[in-house]
Amino acid sequence: MNIKVIENIICKIIKISTLFVLGIALYSLIRQSIYHDSFFSFITWLFLISTSLILCRCNLPGGAYKNSVIIFSAAALVRVLFCIIWNVLPSNDFLSTYRTASQMALSPLSEWNNILGITYADNCPYIVPYIIYESIIIKIFSDKSIFALQMINIMASSATCVLLYKIGTHIFGETSGRLAAWFYLWNPTVLFFISVLTCQHIALFFLLLGIYIIIRQPYRKPVVNLIAAALAEAMSNLFRPEVIVLNIALLCVAVIYVLKSDLKKLIKSFIGYFIIYMTTLVAINLLLLGGGIVNKSILKSNVAYKLLVGLNYEHHGTWNEEDGIMLLEEDEEIWKLVKERLKDPIKIGELIKEKIYITYGEYTNYAFFNDWGEEESKTFFQEYILSSMCNGYMLIIIFLAFIKCLKMKTDMSLQEYIIVISMLGFCLIFTLIETSNRYSYVIVPFFTLLAGSAWIDLNRDIVEKNMFDHI
Repeated sequence: MNIKVIENIICKIIKISTLFVLGIALYSLIRQSIYHDSFFSFITWLFLISTSLILCRCNLPGGAYKNSVIIFSAAALVRVLFCIIWNVLPSNDFLSTYRTASQMALSPLSEWNNILGITYADNCPYIVPYIIYESIIIKIFSDKSIFALQMINIMASSATCVLLYKIGTHIFGETSGRLAAWFYLWNPTVLFFISVLTCQHIALFFLLLGIYIIIRQPYRKPVVNLIAAALAEAMSNLFRPEVIVLNIALLCVAVIYVLKSDLKKLIKSFIGYFIIYMTTLVAINLLLLGGGIVNKSILKSNVAYKLLVGLNYEHHGTWNEEDGIMLLEEDEEIWKLVKERLKDPIKIGELIKEKIYITYGEYTNYAFFNDWGEEESKTFFQEYILSSMCNGYMLIIIFLAFIKCLKMKTDMSLQEYIIVISMLGFCLIFTLIETSNRYSYVIVPFFTLLAGSAWIDLNRDIVEKNMFDHI
């Protein structure tokens, strides 16, 4: 079979799969915007559309460096203001990790193993690196540690805006990169989540940093870029074990380019990247085990347990006590139950559809991390105003991402393949494992990159009257 035909088939599969997920999410968001409270969604649309129209028709005053400084400063200012207004104190799992980190900060290193052994970190060892990070910050800043952790979140999220500008500029052009940064800068789901003490902010920053290093001038200082990208992704995986999705995407891209007999030097770089990435993770894991800080591998990510919860039809794949107790069981027992739940394909199909609704088609939970206020004001302000803002904003972003995928060409560049396959990979993974609305946080930047490019494409196509010529 002709190599070009194979590439076209691969691209069609990617396109159809992505449109399927985005289509269901889009339907869910449209339905909620109509029946929930369309007025506040309309206000959000008006703000986003009007500012985007202005931004795509004007230029920032400086070059790439000055523009990055402007974007970072604006993002940091907005996030500091939101953190002051919408200050979320640790609760639930976030409170458990913070209390564990506080105990470790007050204890000698020799006691850390015992402290971790009596907390839920013993059953979820992959969270240990983040707890160690929190304990270091608590040790340094003492009673100001929550504020310090939130400020680091703000810095990481602001730097993420800059990375979206850089990545978007490199792949789609400067205006697209600028719009992607702007979309992310004001995204309510990000702003309401910024003060939450979660590992997701820093993990996302390192994930995108690694992607940026990979896609920008791969042949310029290849060894330095190779090491930097692998270290960045290893750091991301230490904070939150999600980099496997990117690694699979890189492997898929490598296979595509092997079929094309192209960019052999880049394929070798990918292999080198995987070696450095795994060596870094294994070395840190052995260091923690050998130092007696942990007694379980931090590379264990409880895949079987997350699949078990995610395949629970009665609870729509969300956490529940019935499956929660299985966390104490051995993986072999959990895998048996997973296989049992996979036997009914009809239920699995219905469940996946429901999980896509929850994970990508509904963003109200981001408005509920703060529990301040009376129940009446909380219900009105959070359930109607803030929830509508989150859903309305993401409706525009996902609609634009849908349009971009709809017009996707079969001769995508290496960089476009990495972004699109990574986004699709995250979407597919989160439709199988435990369902949680905040898990979609890592996918928002990928939606945003495509949305920035789609906005420019639509603007140009409307002017030239050649909409959907590439479908």
